[in-house]
Amino acid sequence: MFWDLNLGKGIDDAKACLVRDGIDVTAWILETIELSKSREIYHYISRGYRLDPHRPIERETEGDYLPGGIAISPGKITAIIADTGSGKTFQIAEIIRSCRAQGLMVIVFAPTNKIGEQLAVIFGIPHRNAVELREDGAPMEQADILSQARELGGLIICPDSIDWARLLVKNFNRYAIVCDEAAKVAEHLAVGATIKDRYAAVNQSFADLVAGAQSLILAEAKISERDLIFYERLSGKTSLVYRHRRHTAKRDINMYVGASGAIRCTLLAEIVQRLERGERVLIPTDSQRMGESIERYLQMRLPDLQGMRLDAHTSYLPDVRTLTRMPNQYLAATRLDYLIFSPSCKAGWDLKGWAENGTYGFDAVCAMFVMLPTSDHIQMIARYRPCVPVSIACPERIQQSNDEVYQSSKALQAVRTEELQFNYHFVD
Repeated sequence: MFWDLNLGKGIDDAKACLVRDGIDVTAWILETIELSKSREIYHYISRGYRLDPHRPIERETEGDYLPGGIAISPGKITAIIADTGSGKTFQIAEIIRSCRAQGLMVIVFAPTNKIGEQLAVIFGIPHRNAVELREDGAPMEQADILSQARELGGLIICPDSIDWARLLVKNFNRYAIVCDEAAKVAEHLAVGATIKDRYAAVNQSFADLVAGAQSLILAEAKISERDLIFYERLSGKTSLVYRHRRHTAKRDINMYVGASGAIRCTLLAEIVQRLERGERVLIPTDSQRMGESIERYLQMRLPDLQGMRLDAHTSYLPDVRTLTRMPNQYLAATRLDYLIFSPSCKAGWDLKGWAENGTYGFDAVCAMFVMLPTSDHIQMIARYRPCVPVSIACPERIQQSNDEVYQSSKALQAVRTEELQFNYHFVD
C-alpha cells in the first residue's frame, strides 16, 4: 500500500491524521487497497528488471567432449560455455596455438596464480610466476619472463598483474585476450579484493587492453548474462556464443548437512571405513586447513596407506608437480589410496579413472566443503569422470557467488540438478 507521505510514514500515523481531518478511515483504507498494485503485478514488474538470459547461440552441441572447429572472428567476443569436464581447457589450447600461428600475441587471464601455473603447462606459454631457472642457474626475472613470452607468443597472468600485459603488447599491433574461468575473472575485477587501491587503474588498463584486442575469448562452465554484458561494454565488441552440454549418468550422493564438527566426523568415519575395505578415495575440499587436518587424521589412523595432498603448500614438491602435469599417468603408476586436493588444482584436470592395464581410479568421492560457492564445488567433483558414489559434507548455509545472489532458489536448484545429475539423499 502507498499513500501521500504528508499523512505520515506508518499506517498508524496516516490513520491518526485522517481521524484528525474527519475522514472515514475504513473507506480510505479500502480505496487505498483498491488502487494499490497486487503482489502478482509487483512480481511481474520485478521480472521485467531482470537481465534477459536469451541471446542467439552461434553453435549448440551435446556430447561427452566439446568438439573443435570453434571459429575466432576478429573484432568479436567468442564465448565458450561448456559444462565442467567437457574439455574446454584443451580446446582453448588449440585456439591459442592457432592464434600464435597467425602471429598474434596471446594474453591469458586466470583468476588465481595456481590455476595460471597449471594452464601454462597445458598452453605451452609462460606464467608470470615462472619457477624455471636461467642458464646461469639464477631465478628468472621479469625481463627474462617477458623475453620468453615474446619468443613463445603468449603470457599467462592474473588481473592484478595487468602491467605485465601492457609491457608485452606495447610493440604488438595484433594480440588476442583469453579469459579462462571468465566469470571469476570478471568478479575479480569487479570486487577488487586483492587489487585494493589500484582498483581504478587496473580496471581502466583491462578495458584499454580488451578494447584494443583483435579477439576476446571467454571460457566458463556458466557465464551469466551480466558477465557477457560486462565484457561487451568494456571491449566494445559483440558476442558469439558456443554452447556445449555434457550429459552424464546420475550418481548416488549422500549429503551430510549440519554443524561443522558433526558432519566432519561423519565424513571422516566413512572415509576410514572405505579405506579399511581396500577402496581408494578421492577427497576434494575447498579449505586448505581442512585438507591438512584430514591428511593428519588419516596418517594417524591408517599409517600404512599411501596418500597425497595437493594445495598451495605442496605444489612445489616434485611428485605433486608431476601429478599436476600428468594426473592420469601418475595415478596409473603410483595407485594412491587417497588423494586430497584443493580448488587451486582443478584447471584442465580430467581424471578418467581407467587405463589399458586396468583401473587405477578411485572407488568413491568424499568431499568436505565449508566456504566457497557451490559452482566451485561442482567443478571440483566433476574432475573425476567415473560415476562412483559421492558423499558431501557441508553446512546448512554456504556462500553464494555474485551471480547466484541474483537468482531465485528454484532457479539455483534447477541449475544444480542439471549440472550434477545427482540423486539427492539428505542425511542429518
